[in-house]
Amino acid sequence: MIRLDKHIEILLLDNDCVIVPGLGGFMAHHVCARYDAETQSFLPPLRQLGFNAQLQINDSLLAQSYIEAYDISYPEALRRIEDEVTELQQKIRNEGKCELNDIGALTLNDNGKIEFEPCEAGILTPELYGLNTIDIAPLRTTATVGQSEVSHAGTPHQEPKPAPQLAVAQDITRPAAEEEEPEEPATERTISIRVSTIKHVGTIAATILALLVFSLPVGQTSKPTVSESYMDTGILYNILPEQMRNADTAAKSVMQHKAKPVNREEVTAKETTKQEPAPIAEAITEQQFFSIVLASRVPEDNAHDFVKQLRSQGFDKAEMITRKNGAKVIYGRFSSEKEALDSLRNLRKKSGHFNDGWIMEF
Repeated sequence: MIRLDKHIEILLLDNDCVIVPGLGGFMAHHVCARYDAETQSFLPPLRQLGFNAQLQINDSLLAQSYIEAYDISYPEALRRIEDEVTELQQKIRNEGKCELNDIGALTLNDNGKIEFEPCEAGILTPELYGLNTIDIAPLRTTATVGQSEVSHAGTPHQEPKPAPQLAVAQDITRPAAEEEEPEEPATERTISIRVSTIKHVGTIAATILALLVFSLPVGQTSKPTVSESYMDTGILYNILPEQMRNADTAAKSVMQHKAKPVNREEVTAKETTKQEPAPIAEAITEQQFFSIVLASRVPEDNAHDFVKQLRSQGFDKAEMITRKNGAKVIYGRFSSEKEALDSLRNLRKKSGHFNDGWIMEF
């Protein structure tokens, strides 16, 4: 039973390239939103899928998906993938086509090579969920359509004579009304508006001047406030008990001590002590590393014995990582995937324990 399509679809949610060993690589391409002039609609953005049969290097993404899904080892996952790829190729040779659900179809051309037809709707992308096609007609089209509708609506009712007579009557009566009305009401309105505005401006100016003259005495505002604050402070200070007075004097001495000039060396020392969040970032970056996995999901006792055996043979970087579903035996901590792959190739020449090892990011 071919289950590759489900694993490929899930992996393409977070990755733009998934390589199937022995078959090829599926690559996702981002397509921006665009306007289709033929259908007069805006098409939403999507991710289209392509296929390249020349991509044969195993990136372990598909194998890791099989390990997590079926709780199997890395060699067993590679064997299952190889069996499903063989079954898929046999189906293409027999039927000429093989459908991959929600991905596309693989067909065999006249030259005996595999071609890929992607799904028209694109691959599943949560970021683009809910974006539909929008139909928008141009403004010229809407104007012509409106005029055509008006013309079609007027043709069946053929009553040409009453309409012109009404229009003529309206045209005749309008100038008469326009000649009689504009003289007297226009002058009365302008005069009344100007007089009222002058009255309102005068009353507002008078009230503002009265407030400025009578409510704000100039020259005596600062003295009462200073004398009252001084008297209130002295009264409160005399009422306070001796303990609180002593505390007040101690606080003043502390403030005076703080107000003394500070040396530049002390200021620079304080600034250096404040700027110390760097080790946190280093600790975060040190947590991410690449390592060679030699055993996965094994009992802790077996993993412990395996680590002892490796260290006795001179492989001191072997260690054990415990998880909920078992323990993993890893070797080394590398900063990049390339460094881990180079180390794995060299270790396979030294010991057979590293033949089934694979690279994993922690």
